[in-house]
Amino acid sequence: MMVRRLLEVGRSRGPTIAPVGAPEFLARLAPLVTPLLEGRIQYLPTATAQRRLLIDAPRLEHALLNLAVNARDAMPTGGTLAITISDARDSGRVVIAVSDTGSGIPSELHERIFDPFFTTKDATSGSGLGLAMVRRIVAEAGGTLTLQSRVDEGTTFSVSLPATA
Repeated sequence: MMVRRLLEVGRSRGPTIAPVGAPEFLARLAPLVTPLLEGRIQYLPTATAQRRLLIDAPRLEHALLNLAVNARDAMPTGGTLAITISDARDSGRVVIAVSDTGSGIPSELHERIFDPFFTTKDATSGSGLGLAMVRRIVAEAGGTLTLQSRVDEGTTFSVSLPATA
């Protein structure tokens, strides 16, 4: 598993970009996300974007599933995971926000959170490659990835991606 993830981070394969509607993308994602939440976490998908995402759908699904697993792990007793896709204002882009009501990430870790091999999990449950891979997938799609998090209040990862009407 670790070797496969290392290879994925290091792989130089470029994305296969195609337009995908936000509702269709969330519909594809739902059967993959729901089982990960183990019935204790409420899943709230919302698509209001009028623009279509210009993405490599399987790779972006992989990235969002990684964020969903991290969210699940941050909510061991339950909570809410919301994935919202909306049009960005004045930029011709679409924003995907992945938000949870979990434990949050301390501010002193925000700058390191996307570094390969850095993890907030214990050694038996985290490789430190997941968020590095998410960042790479988003960058290959021409997007940006940002983090907002407060301890005991939750976390939001925002992915801004190119879009088309």
